[in-house]
Amino acid sequence: MNLKKLFFAFTLFVFLLGCNQQNSTNQTTQTNNTDTLFQVSTLQALMQGYYYPVSTVGELKENGDFGIGCFEAVNGELIMVDGVVYQAIYDSSILVPDNNAAIPYATVTFFNSDINIELENVSSMDNLKEQLNKIVNENGNNIFYFVRIDGTFDTLYYRSEYAQKEPYKPLAKAMETDQTFFNKENETGTIVGLYCPDFMDKLNSSGWHFHFIREDKQSGGHLLNLSSKKITVQLDKKTTFKMILPEEENFQQFQLSKDMSKDIHEVETNTKYSSSSEKETNYFPAIDRYLTDSIGSKYAKGEHCVPIHSIVRVDERDTEDIKVWGDFWVFNYNQVGDTLECVSGGSHPGLLHIRQTENGFEVTAFDQVEDGSRYLPTAKKIFGDKFDAFKTINSDEKNRERLRAEGLATYVKKHNIAATKYKDYGWPEKQIPLD
Repeated sequence: MNLKKLFFAFTLFVFLLGCNQQNSTNQTTQTNNTDTLFQVSTLQALMQGYYYPVSTVGELKENGDFGIGCFEAVNGELIMVDGVVYQAIYDSSILVPDNNAAIPYATVTFFNSDINIELENVSSMDNLKEQLNKIVNENGNNIFYFVRIDGTFDTLYYRSEYAQKEPYKPLAKAMETDQTFFNKENETGTIVGLYCPDFMDKLNSSGWHFHFIREDKQSGGHLLNLSSKKITVQLDKKTTFKMILPEEENFQQFQLSKDMSKDIHEVETNTKYSSSSEKETNYFPAIDRYLTDSIGSKYAKGEHCVPIHSIVRVDERDTEDIKVWGDFWVFNYNQVGDTLECVSGGSHPGLLHIRQTENGFEVTAFDQVEDGSRYLPTAKKIFGDKFDAFKTINSDEKNRERLRAEGLATYVKKHNIAATKYKDYGWPEKQIPLD
C-alpha cells in the first residue's frame, strides 16, 4: 500500500484546455468538472505492453461515473455505468472490483447528456458509427463525446481477454491467441462509448470505442458488432481533457511516438484476419452447425437440438486454420408444456479447426478429448499450455450452468419457442433467463 501511495505521488498531470484558455488553479473544481474527460495513461502505451498499475478504481470514481478501460495485466474489460465499475473477464462474466483494483488505462467522465435521440433499424456497427458521426459533424468533430446507448439488441458480438503474464507482449500480439468471443441475440443492456477527435491519435484512438454490459450485469465486453430495431442514444460533449502518466522507469522506455494506428485498428475491430462484413467476421454459426449436424445427430433425437460452447482460447493467425479450444455441448430437448425436457446430450471438450471461405466459415476438423482413462492425457495434449485455463472453466459448475441457461435463452428467443423452463432427467425444473 505504501508503494502505491508513493507511485501516485509522482503521477504527472497533463491538461489540454478549451480555446477560451481558462486557467483554473483549483484541482478540486477541475476534478469535479462535468465537462472533463479523465484519461489514465495512453492507449499507445497499452498497445505496446504497459499493463502495469497507473491508477485505481477508487481514483476513477473520484473523476467520473461513466467510462471504459481495462485492468492490470489486461485482465478483462472495464465498463463504468452509473458510478459502478464492472470487470468483464475472459468468459464475459462480470465482477465488481474493489476500489484498490489497479488500472493501466481508462477514460471516464461525469456523464451529463447534451444530446438525446432515438435510432431505429441499426443494422451493424458500421451503420451505428455512420449515424453517430453525422451527429458529431453537426455539433463539432474537434471535441470529445461520450455516448450511452440503451436498448434491446437483436444481435451482439463482443469479446474479452485472458490476463497476461510478464514479460508482457504487445496487445495486438496477445490478442492473436488470448481473446474470447461471444455471439448473443435478443439481449437488453447498455453500450458505453467514447469518441476522440483525429488530433488525439497519439494519445488515444480517433473515432469510436464501445463496451457493452447486459442489463442484469452478468455479461459484457468490448463490442465488435450489433444490430437493433430501436435504441436510445445520449451524447455528452467534453471540452476539457485531463491525463495522468506514471513516472516509473519502465514507462520511460516505451517509444510512444511510434505509429500504432494499424495495431489499434486491428485490436479495436478484430479485422486483421477477416473482412468487415458481419457474416465473415463471425464463425459462431459455423460452430453451431457443426455441433448440431455432426455431434447432436449422434444422440437420441429430440424436438430441439441446442448447441452451447464455453470457449477457452482462440488463435486466428491463420485463416485457413483458425483454432478454437473449448468445451462444446449439445443437448436435445422435447417440449412438454412450457418446459424443455432434456432427452440426450453431453460435453465435448477439444479443439475445433475452422477455415474462412468466401461465404463465411466452415469447421474442417475436431480434435476431441477422449473418454475414460484417456481423458486426462488427451486433454493435456490437445489443450497444451491452455490446460490450466480449461480446468478452471470446466470445474466452475456455476458458470457452466449459467452458460447453458443463457444458451437456452438465446435458442428459445431465436426460434420463438413458448418455453420458460428446462429440466434434466431426475432433477427439478430451472428457469430459462428470458428477461
